[in-house]
Amino acid sequence: MSNTYYSGSLPSHFKPHQQGPRELPTSAFGKTTLPALLITQDRPDHVLINQTGSYYFLTSTTASLGGTTDAETYVKTAVAPTTSYLPIKLEFNPVAWSGSAAEAGTGTVLISGDVSFIYKGGL
Repeated sequence: MSNTYYSGSLPSHFKPHQQGPRELPTSAFGKTTLPALLITQDRPDHVLINQTGSYYFLTSTTASLGGTTDAETYVKTAVAPTTSYLPIKLEFNPVAWSGSAAEAGTGTVLISGDVSFIYKGGL
């Protein structure tokens, strides 16, 4: 029997010995997360900046996933000066982010949702 099919996968109006396709695993689909500042995440395939401000990213850490990384050195990676450039796609794989909107002159504080981590799916 193939590992893409299994018995009993079809609706009840089919005979029980008939085979049907397996469901796709969750990993087959991509996902987007809106990580909080300074919290370690899985490495994304790329990053989107959704708000004006200066953005700092952490590319390596000793913290566990979900841990706070405020004592480590973040590198200034991007500045989004106006909303006309947004969203900005960054093709790299950080583990956490931080930022300062005040540097871009907006006077607002960056929050979760200002950066998106994009994960591609695949089998």
